[in-house]
Amino acid sequence: MKWENEMIHIQKNIFVDNKEDTVECFDLLITALGFESRCTYIAELLAGQYDRGYCLMFKNRHVLAFQKNQSIFESLKFDIDIWDDNINRGKILSLLKKHPETQDEFVKIAVDISSMNRAMVAELFFILANQESSKLEITFFYTPSKYVAPPKKLPSMKISSPVIPEYAGWFDNPNAPLYAVVGLGYEYGKASGIIEYLEVSGEWLFKPIGSDKRYLESLEDVNKKLIDQIEKHRVLNYDLEDPYSSFEKLRSLVDGLLRQGRVVLIPLGPKLFNLFSVIIAEIYSPKVVVWRVSADDTEEPIDHEPDDKFIQFAIKIN
Repeated sequence: MKWENEMIHIQKNIFVDNKEDTVECFDLLITALGFESRCTYIAELLAGQYDRGYCLMFKNRHVLAFQKNQSIFESLKFDIDIWDDNINRGKILSLLKKHPETQDEFVKIAVDISSMNRAMVAELFFILANQESSKLEITFFYTPSKYVAPPKKLPSMKISSPVIPEYAGWFDNPNAPLYAVVGLGYEYGKASGIIEYLEVSGEWLFKPIGSDKRYLESLEDVNKKLIDQIEKHRVLNYDLEDPYSSFEKLRSLVDGLLRQGRVVLIPLGPKLFNLFSVIIAEIYSPKVVVWRVSADDTEEPIDHEPDDKFIQFAIKIN
């Protein structure tokens, strides 16, 4: 690894751009259309600062704030496509091609991951990272939600698999020890259940630290048994409001673990950890697995209202 102009230069020509959090103008904003109130927050906040808007609409669970969100995106002239677990790669590439570039220019894209699920983020990032037609400057936005108490009962998990096939990993030595790095959430039993299912040789836990202490208290409560049985040096905090340091903490750990065995990333909790996971999987491809655990549509829909702040994380791909 070497430092270049305050950017971390890593494999596959992906640069993590540790610049000041300033909102600028974008050629394209990509977001999700679902039932959470926060899914329109960035689109409205940045109105007038992007040339084109593109929405990936969940095909079902059109409840809670969905109708209001759809009306807002339509009023903002967003192009809306249904997401049926597969993104239209040709459509994404065509949107990029509509912005001619000179040799030294990047297509500037904003991606609001706040209401995207983990598979959507992974698939979108894989498409953007592996297209060869444009240089991209991507700013990811994440809007934390106002505190909502954790569900009292964990629904049955319907999905337990790599987040997308492209991040399923491939190992030269399938018998090497498997290490799990888990981004903790506040769902009862989910983290411990997937660690047990994968039969890992060792695990590291990442606890999100944010502005609302109630979330951390709930997270520590539901994961107390798991946290207590793991060595303290393997339980790490990451600051949601310092995404660059948090990303580098995770990347550095993964880099070290890959020298000893196989690595699976399990991004529960805030969507930022999932974003970090897929970027790292792309950087070290095919040596890292990103695992998804979900109840899919059996999980009760819960509205998440925006906490009137946003976090941004920028990268460049060329």
